[in-house]
Formats: sequence, structure tokens, C-alpha cells
Amino acid sequence: MSSHQREVGPLLPGPPSPDLPPEYACAVMAAELDALARDIAAARAHARPGRAARRPPAAGLERVPLASGRAIVIRPLERSDRSELLHLFHRLGALSRFWRFLAPLEHLSERQLAHLTELDHVTHEALIALDAETGEGVGVARYRCEESRPSRASFAVAVADAWQGDGAGSALLSRLTARARENGVEALVGSTAACNRRARRLAADAAVDGRSGTLRLTLAFGA
Repeated sequence: MSSHQREVGPLLPGPPSPDLPPEYACAVMAAELDALARDIAAARAHARPGRAARRPPAAGLERVPLASGRAIVIRPLERSDRSELLHLFHRLGALSRFWRFLAPLEHLSERQLAHLTELDHVTHEALIALDAETGEGVGVARYRCEESRPSRASFAVAVADAWQGDGAGSALLSRLTARARENGVEALVGSTAACNRRARRLAADAAVDGRSGTLRLTLAFGA
């Protein structure tokens, strides 16, 4: 595996290897607990930051109301969203980042940011959700097709902690699924930590791999 593959590999976690040792699941749980401890420490050490000044999203984009009464706007992610994506990454708590990347990722390198924003919108697609009032990024959903099997793609969804549980993730995934179908993808497959209960609601087909301590989500919708 090249250094580039090692660096960007965790950005869309794939299925666990069948050769993983039994203690791997314990390591995943330990990493989750460490991430949770860091979130607690950060909450105690820092007051909640104020919202950054941003412009509301442009008119004409799809506005999606959420359960709380708030609303988001969803559109394709573009290369110009690089700084917004980085801002969103830092609004994910340590546990949310671990669930998303299945790795204790503390920052995004320039190469990783490039990988996440250089899209062809067919084999690699990403949608961003913005606060309908401020234009601040609140979530991203993406898929990337497998090179050997283009009709199948890995997917992932991440939502800022302050917006979780309000329906933003489901809204993003439903629209990502529609884009995948338009582009000939027949199944989306994602992996997260087994303790990520909210992720279970995203797919009817959700199976825990006890050996790796991961949850595998499959959305199969045909051509």
C-alpha cells in the first residue's frame, strides 16, 4: 500500500478484514472510550463557541425542514467548500470523528482535504448540508465507487454534534442514494463502530461484526 493510500484510506472505511485477531474489537471499543473521554474533557474546558459569521445559502436550493423546526439546505459539495469542510470537521467531537473515520483522526491534511473535495460527481459524489439561516456547514454524505465493481460504493455520513438526532443525516443519505441510483450504483455499503446506535437507523440491513467491533450498513436498491 502506498503512502498516499495509507493517508486517505480511512476517509471511507471499508469492510473489516476476515483475518483480524479477536482482540481487534476490544481495541475499537478502547478507542471509542478514549474519544468519548476527550469529548468530555473538551466540553469541560471550553465554553460553547459562538457561530461564525456566514451568509445564508443562495436562493433556489433545496430547503429541508428538520424535526426541531430548524432547516438545512442540501447541495453537491464543490472544491470551493474546502474551508467549510475543514470547519465542519472541527465541529465533530472526537467520538463523532471516530465513528465516521474508524480512526482517531485529529486533523485533515492537505492531501486528505484534496481527496475529499476533488469529485467527479459520478464515481465519487458528496453532498453538503448547510444551516438554512447562516450557511454554516452542518453535515456531509459521500459515496465512492469500488474500482473493481463500479455498481457498488462505500458511503459515509457525518453530522456536526449540535445537529445530530434532528434528521439531517437521514435527509443527506436519502439524497445521496438518489444520486447514486442516477449514476448507476446499485448498492451503498458503509462501516462504523458497533456502538453507533444512530447509524443503525440509516439502513434496514445493519449487521454487527463481533470480531472487528464494527457495524456494517448496506443499502441495496438495484439499477
